[in-house]
Amino acid sequence: AALVSGGIAMTRNELATATGLPLSSVCGRCRELLDLGNIEVAGMTADKPARQKLQLTEKGWELALAAAEGVAS
Repeated sequence: AALVSGGIAMTRNELATATGLPLSSVCGRCRELLDLGNIEVAGMTADKPARQKLQLTEKGWELALAAAEGVAS
């Protein structure tokens, strides 16, 4: 939901903060979503160490919208 609500790229740390989930859980789910093609690396942060900024792919948006419609029904 965090990637969907803002429509912006976020780091794993930002996702963990936004969702309240442990970073280890976020990292595992991000790896799965990357492997499935639902999210992609959109860039890197400027700080050191640089961190990947992740965003939904078109496929990820479609799945998120379908899930949101299912919840709203």
